[in-house]
Amino acid sequence: METPISPTRRRIPLFPLHTVLFPHTLTVLKIFEPRYLDLIRETLPGNGEIGVVRIRSGAEVGTPAEPFETGTTARILSVDRDQGLMQVVLTGEERFHIQQLIRQGDRLWAEVDRLDEAEHEGDEKLVDEVLDEIGFIRSIAGKHGLPMEEEPPTERDPVTLSYMVSDALPVDLATKQELLEMPDATQRLERLLGLMRRSRLNILKNTFEGGSLH
Repeated sequence: METPISPTRRRIPLFPLHTVLFPHTLTVLKIFEPRYLDLIRETLPGNGEIGVVRIRSGAEVGTPAEPFETGTTARILSVDRDQGLMQVVLTGEERFHIQQLIRQGDRLWAEVDRLDEAEHEGDEKLVDEVLDEIGFIRSIAGKHGLPMEEEPPTERDPVTLSYMVSDALPVDLATKQELLEMPDATQRLERLLGLMRRSRLNILKNTFEGGSLH
């Protein structure tokens, strides 16, 4: 008996990058390669979606790269053109999992299923803890002149907050991919709390060793 196809499955063009895009966040791309210039031109008229995926192996240019299976759909917010170069602002919408990779010439497409997330009891407490931790880090950083984003997040929806903090946190791409792939906001917020507490301890350690802690 064949496995039924998910009602959310659809075919989308892929944009493999050395970055991780999260839902509810923005990214800015500078595009010059013809196949991706064509992709943006084709996507713009119908306000279509593209799939942003982190590259597992390969490069952003040349032969199509091998992507990770979990990525994020994106829509184009704006395009600026300058002498063959496009600067494109994308907004992440929802996570997907690649079910089948399709190569068409030098382009990648995929059959994908949407990845939904369930909220759990206790998420509100985690939201409070994450927002408090952000406040602690900003307070310490501000006292010692460390650069911070102008406005801290105030989002209280657990899923949205988990993506916004995952995007903003200065961690390596492997960790960001891990955060994107986590099955729900509860696990993502718990992981973020651990990462932020470690970051706070590192800031305190560095300022203390530098003799600037008062």
